[in-house]
Amino acid sequence: MNIFVYLGPSLDRSEAETILKANYLPPVKMGDLYRLVESEEKIDLIIIIDGLFEQTPAVWHKEILFALNKNIPVIGASSMGALRAAELSAFGMRGHGKIFNDFLSGKLEDDDEVAVVHGPANSGYICQSEAMVNIRYGLELALEEKIIDQHFVDTAIALAKATYYPQRTWHELVKAMRLAAVEKSISELQIENFKNFIALMNTNLKRLDARSLLTKVAQSPATHIRESNEYREKNKFFFEPTVFWDHLSIYFNGINTQASGGANFDRLRNHVRLVEKNRQAIIDKALLQHLVNAEAKRLRRSKFNSRDALLHFRKNRKLHSTERLQQWMIENGVTKNDCLDLAHSEYTQYLIENLYCEQIDKQLNSALKLTGQYAAISSEVNQKWSSLKEQALDQNHDYDNALVDASLRWYQQHISSVGESLEKHAAERGFSSVRLFINELVAHYLFIHECDQQAEREQAFIAKAAYA
Repeated sequence: MNIFVYLGPSLDRSEAETILKANYLPPVKMGDLYRLVESEEKIDLIIIIDGLFEQTPAVWHKEILFALNKNIPVIGASSMGALRAAELSAFGMRGHGKIFNDFLSGKLEDDDEVAVVHGPANSGYICQSEAMVNIRYGLELALEEKIIDQHFVDTAIALAKATYYPQRTWHELVKAMRLAAVEKSISELQIENFKNFIALMNTNLKRLDARSLLTKVAQSPATHIRESNEYREKNKFFFEPTVFWDHLSIYFNGINTQASGGANFDRLRNHVRLVEKNRQAIIDKALLQHLVNAEAKRLRRSKFNSRDALLHFRKNRKLHSTERLQQWMIENGVTKNDCLDLAHSEYTQYLIENLYCEQIDKQLNSALKLTGQYAAISSEVNQKWSSLKEQALDQNHDYDNALVDASLRWYQQHISSVGESLEKHAAERGFSSVRLFINELVAHYLFIHECDQQAEREQAFIAKAAYA
């Protein structure tokens, strides 16, 4: 089973890994779920426990709907997962645990109920504040044990909710209760008993809910996935790709264009659009790449061997040695990951180009006319075949090996390297067979050779006339 879990401060990752074997990812943020679904990874289940929301945009509801619409079950619990599951329950996202149920029932409404301040990933996302749901849970436990009364609970909740979530801790709550004790008629003994009780009890409801979900899934992953899929199917909906969704997909499909040492992207874009002499060619290339990527995803043709993509990329730029490749990367401000992304993007275009070879051929006349090259190329073609006709070379022939070899040497010197396979290269150039490729190549080589000889005769004549 290929299960993906977004996890952060709610449960230590090492502990989670002992409960459920899964692919553990950092707290989810905007774009993460979209990229995971679009990565074409085999995904049996997505579990959302933790998510980021203030320092970066939170995961979009639409991303979760996108996953559900792609027939991928999604379950949430504990923190961001519980919140989103309650909000999207009617659309097929399942939830788990007390926190989810309290959000679903309306008992909890505010996002700050699960918000905490935590450390970075290398600290294990250590919590530096207490979630409001944990405070409520601790108060409930103390009330059940008759350590405090309902008036104490109501006062404590009011004080905690009035505190900005980064400052919420048990220490600060006890301190606030003592300051309000006289006004609220709460005894010091009750406050002290509550403080001691909390120090001994496990009040981390977020952790309990997270553990509970992972444990339940681990007990029978196949059953849980089947039930989640049944719930998703029961709540099927129509996914509307709105203009905002299109913007999101375009944004997250882009390659990181500002590598180390690169110019600010906004300034780079504005320069290209304002004064760059090759502006339209650059924009046309960008548009073509966007359309190619979209078509590749539609046809699910975007998965291929990275080695093939990189070899194709290097061959096109004659980056045959590691040193030349590294120099090119430095000159273009490209990191290793950027280089692989660019290679994948270009190779995708190559695959789509081969797939639509016949359709592209039908548009060549229009493309030549739009680019102003039709007259010149058409004239050259007519001249070539008229010349070959005069020599009775305008029909396909079985040319001798020496002429074929000479033609190939000229081609590789002046046009393109053939690579390891002539058959593959012919197909890349749009020829249905090597024979057709060779016939066209030899014909062109003979024409070029004739043109060169004609030029030499003219120069000799001019030189002779000048001498006379």
